Amino acid sequence: MNKKEMSQILMQIYALYPNSFPIQPETLPMMVEAWHRVLGKQDYEATLKQLDRYAVENKFPPAPADLYIKRHAAYESNILEQIKQWEREAVGKQC
Repeated sequence: MNKKEMSQILMQIYALYPNSFPIQPETLPMMVEAWHRVLGKQDYEATLKQLDRYAVENKFPPAPADLYIKRHAAYESNILEQIKQWEREAVGKQC
């Protein structure tokens, strides 16, 4: 997500929590920079959906960690490719 999209996420948080999440024009650039540093690698639409899920269950505004989408360890490994390789080897060894 780019910084403009991050700014839109922050404005959405403000819209959902106007009394608990104040945004001042002079601090907005610093907020965008800090939140973007943590969440910038995420997809904008996925982060917005994460905010929606958070908002229906929480009456206080989120921290960046609440919107961070944790990828399951299986996505980071090549286990599926290893299984496919084992299957190819097993088929090749059948008589």
